Amino acid sequence: MKQRLQFVLMCAVLSVVMMSGCSLSSETISDCFVSRQYKKLALPTFSSYIMNVASGDSGRIDVYYSIPYQHLHFEKADNGFFGSYTFSVVLRSENGDILQSKDVQRSVTARTYDESVSSQIDAFLLTVPAPPGTYMLEMSAVDNGSGLQYRRRKKITARNFHIENPPQKGFQLGDTSIAASDFLLLENVTAGKNGISLRPAFPTSLALLKDSLGIFQEVYNVHAGDSLRVSFSYRVSKVTPPRPYYYSAPTALGYFRRFSPCGQKFDSVLYRKDSVMTASSNGTLQLIQFYPKPPERYVEIVRTIVRTRNGISDSTVNSLKVLVTTPSFPDVVSPAELADAMLFLARGSETDSLLNAHTDSMRIAIIAGFWKRHGGAEKMQAFQQRLREANELFTACMEGWKTPMGIVYLVCGPPEYVDCQASLYETWYYTAGSTTLSIPFRMVPQSDDTEPVYYDIVPYSINDYAWQYFVDRWR
Repeated sequence: MKQRLQFVLMCAVLSVVMMSGCSLSSETISDCFVSRQYKKLALPTFSSYIMNVASGDSGRIDVYYSIPYQHLHFEKADNGFFGSYTFSVVLRSENGDILQSKDVQRSVTARTYDESVSSQIDAFLLTVPAPPGTYMLEMSAVDNGSGLQYRRRKKITARNFHIENPPQKGFQLGDTSIAASDFLLLENVTAGKNGISLRPAFPTSLALLKDSLGIFQEVYNVHAGDSLRVSFSYRVSKVTPPRPYYYSAPTALGYFRRFSPCGQKFDSVLYRKDSVMTASSNGTLQLIQFYPKPPERYVEIVRTIVRTRNGISDSTVNSLKVLVTTPSFPDVVSPAELADAMLFLARGSETDSLLNAHTDSMRIAIIAGFWKRHGGAEKMQAFQQRLREANELFTACMEGWKTPMGIVYLVCGPPEYVDCQASLYETWYYTAGSTTLSIPFRMVPQSDDTEPVYYDIVPYSINDYAWQYFVDRWR
């Protein structure tokens, strides 16, 4: 069953690519955003977390990664199901020269078929020496059973944690400024015979945390007696995301108003905690602290460490932006969210009912009544499956089904034809009866390299009557 699903997904990928306006070179295929997203569903997709730490007089890159069982190929054997894959890391210079490379062979055993297609993960850590500088980090996973490969490339800057400061009042010549590694998100910490073991929490799975989030970080260049103040906060944007856009009548304007939480300023502090400590020895200080679980929204996690020595202070700041979703993600099970998604299919009094429903019981009754009139349980399950797929494909700084691409996918399904121009513009085409519906997207500029890729719809570009053709197919 799993092999058949992978085959179907790969067929979908190939059909999207072959029907696209791009040629079939690997360069142009990689430029088609929707093609890349489709491929993720069938390839050995992994999550990664990169941490830059000091190591002796230089530094290193720690690559934490996790891959779900459901993204691997398993073969049945007498006593279970077996799979294997190879994870590789290549560190390149800015000129493309290979400086370091490492790989690890992993074998995975599942006791049952259900476990082999579950979200249970296999996780590992690879470390790569990295002197201060800017590099291109390539990470890849090759499923040994299917031969499929998933690759990610990320530009990274390895910091110099031992930069000499000019002498200043209160400091001795040769003292260095305070520095800190990237912080590692922690699920928990366990003590064993071999010391403390840290279990990382990947940014993509923070919703699964029960009640708290841990932070591990190393602080360098401290002296005995230094005072350290660690300030931790969750920051969000003051701008409240609007409800998903909807069509209230068949003649409504076929254009989604622009809104993207990507690029919004994190200008409101939801939680903050300060802690003060005194260093007891010279060298490196390791910090492990736990905080309440972040709220379910797009959040910036900020840590500022201020060192004070002889009345003079210096500081270092680290931050990370993450989307915290509900534990049920990518499924949409909340009656409030389901009601919002239903607005794209509703008309007239149905829209008013969904907007005016203020309790979950009211929303459930309205949703059940809608599907009873329009296709029954089978149609309802197809819609909820489409919601899940939109989340898997298009999640950025908000859930995938709320993005413009996700909304189009939710109502119209996979595009029949794709025309992509580099990575900046992409047009989806659908056959709508005797006409063609074309929906052009354009990439929203990213404020920095940490922002996810996000596409908006070109304003006033949709044929509303053709759009309603797809709405009618749900009704």
